[in-house]
Amino acid sequence: MSTPGPARYTAFGYTCIHAMKPLYRSPQGSSQIWAPRRTRHVRRGQRLAISLVALVAAAIGFAAAARGPSREARPPSVVWEFRSCDQLTAKPVLRDGALLVAGNDGALSAVDTLTGKLLWRYRTYFPIHFSPAVDFGTVFFGADDHHLHAVSAASGAKLWTFQTGGIPAGTPCVANGCVVFGGDEGAVYALTVATGELVWRTEIGAPVHSSPCFGDGTLYVGANDHFVYALSPADGTVRWRRKTEGAVFSSPCYDAGLVFVGSDDYRVYALESRTGDVRWSRSTGGLIRSSPMVCNGAVYVGGDDGIMRCYSAKEGDLKWTFDAHGPVLGVPAFSGHSVVFGTRRGEVFALEAYTGALHWTFRVHDEVRAGVTIEGDNYYVPLVSGRLLALYRP
Repeated sequence: MSTPGPARYTAFGYTCIHAMKPLYRSPQGSSQIWAPRRTRHVRRGQRLAISLVALVAAAIGFAAAARGPSREARPPSVVWEFRSCDQLTAKPVLRDGALLVAGNDGALSAVDTLTGKLLWRYRTYFPIHFSPAVDFGTVFFGADDHHLHAVSAASGAKLWTFQTGGIPAGTPCVANGCVVFGGDEGAVYALTVATGELVWRTEIGAPVHSSPCFGDGTLYVGANDHFVYALSPADGTVRWRRKTEGAVFSSPCYDAGLVFVGSDDYRVYALESRTGDVRWSRSTGGLIRSSPMVCNGAVYVGGDDGIMRCYSAKEGDLKWTFDAHGPVLGVPAFSGHSVVFGTRRGEVFALEAYTGALHWTFRVHDEVRAGVTIEGDNYYVPLVSGRLLALYRP
């Protein structure tokens, strides 16, 4: 019967030899030990190599612990808090060191970005549900008093108002010297920026809660009749319209000859800006009322199913998804390599834009129904409770 030789095994990429004594004698009666003295040298060398690897790993671990988490993974902290008297459901707008905050208490407030102190306040006494637009030193916004208001961005002084046939909805769009907006009476208006005089009015026939956007010489807006409309900025003539299978509360976004928009039919659409033809559409798991955001050839959009999705802008290929476990209503924001958004579950997320990997999350313990405003390392989060949080991430 043969005598067992040295046992071999592999660890950390090295081959180890373990010397063994035979369990019986050879026919000549002489005892043999396999793996001569050099075997012990191999084992000692192996132990030394493993010890060195362990020491290096420990040193790297201690160094990482001393440095703390990477900057991308480091969550922000609260710097200041501004309190409104009612819900905040609109994304704040940055303007010359101030945040313009629209509230359901009927006030538009200008808040200092550094301190959170009130700079000025303009009262309509009727809820303001949508973000204002700022251009030519003027702030434009609609309120439930059936008026579009224009106030000075520097002081909040009233410049003019325009009465509509219903409640103005969405964020106004400034294009070709006009401020354009829709309303729940089913019309789209264009007013002169300077005086608020009516330039044109286009009857849609269904409530317009979508915010218009301008691109490629055309205005784009969605309506509750399931259509996306393309309008002439000169006279409001309908150039084309594209039907979806649900109401379009989502606001269109224009980029590189395409119009991106969501619908209550659970789909995201990419439409040709000149013709309205569908370049691509993708089904999701819920209502798409959040507006898409386009950056670096990718489209980011959240849904009522709590999923943030990233598509390639040209082909509509799904690049990644992230489950935030709460409806996403606000438009996502872009900061460096991060996509930032809040959820109705009360969390703010920052994801790696290219992979969807989680950078950090911050619990605000309140519903976030609007987009997060970003300025450098500062994040401004409006909450349904009426609080505006300023977060800072060093």
